[in-house]
Amino acid sequence: MYRAFSRRDELSDLELHGLLLEFWIAVSRVRLPQDANGSWLGRVERLLKDRYQESVSPYEIAQEVAVHPAHLMREFRRRHGCTVGEYVRAIRVERACELLRCSKLTCAEVAHTVGFADQSHFNRTFRQRLGVTPMEYVKQVGGTR
Repeated sequence: MYRAFSRRDELSDLELHGLLLEFWIAVSRVRLPQDANGSWLGRVERLLKDRYQESVSPYEIAQEVAVHPAHLMREFRRRHGCTVGEYVRAIRVERACELLRCSKLTCAEVAHTVGFADQSHFNRTFRQRLGVTPMEYVKQVGGTR
């Protein structure tokens, strides 16, 4: 929770809500029914991939798939090993890599296109996930710059 709180980007609220809901479930020991085939989790994944540029709340996501937000966050983390916010950041970086390789957009334009608040935040997140800055990545993969 501290990491999500100290990060303070547009996905921090989503991540914090998810973590708090997971904590609430753990403390209250509420047992919610399991979805036998996980189909609602597949819908969550598709929703996040379709709307990765937007900031969506855990409550919006849960309402879309008709499950309790705490159950959603707990089962999502169980399946993916990360929070919803971390998952969305990974999608954004993945899409940014495609744009950096295949387009003539500047780093600032790529950052905006994939949903980052600013280029500085984009650079930090990109480097955390891939170990290189966006420009270093372009040099490595021979993008269309």
